[in-house]
Amino acid sequence: KVTRRQATEEYHNSSIQLDHWHPSEKAMYPDYFAKREQWKKLRVQSWDREVQQLQIETPADGPKSEALPPARKEGDLPPLWWQFVTRPRERPM
Repeated sequence: KVTRRQATEEYHNSSIQLDHWHPSEKAMYPDYFAKREQWKKLRVQSWDREVQQLQIETPADGPKSEALPPARKEGDLPPLWWQFVTRPRERPM
């Protein structure tokens, strides 16, 4: 059985590989890669708020489940949203 950590590492590695695609390969999927660049910028902008929220809302003795909290303020993103926006279609939730 694949653990959550293994799945996350596999996803992370495949996600990084997309950054190294040749421009001619990226040109076959212009909409996706345009959105991906926007998501990457948004991820950088929202990261500190996401981590801060997790630190505030995680009990001192650790999380009770793998469930992540929702965004608490209008306009904010839920913590670790990136993995859901960019997940491959063949891995539905």
